[in-house]
Amino acid sequence: MAKPTVLVTRAIPRAALELLARHANVDAKEADAGYTPDELAARGRSADAIVALLTDRIDDALLARCPGVKIVANVAVGNDNVDVASAARRRVVGTSTAGGLTEATADFLFEL
Repeated sequence: MAKPTVLVTRAIPRAALELLARHANVDAKEADAGYTPDELAARGRSADAIVALLTDRIDDALLARCPGVKIVANVAVGNDNVDVASAARRRVVGTSTAGGLTEATADFLFEL
């Protein structure tokens, strides 16, 4: 069985990329500057999954141009940048890192 292709839209920790690479072909942008919408669509066209960050707009127009995408893993607490209704209509699963900042926020408050 062929490995899926995962598009990572911005720099993420090296350990995360290494873990992904064990299970998938990874197309990772290793810079903090994101893709333009056209660049994102061109790279996403051959992807099975997209690992997006908060500032990447994953909307209906993008999903229409990336018909093979089956999951959008959003590295953010919420999903304000993802058109959830469009993803659901296209049967694209969405995830986020909900709760990922809980401990850091608590630690910060204890420091006040």
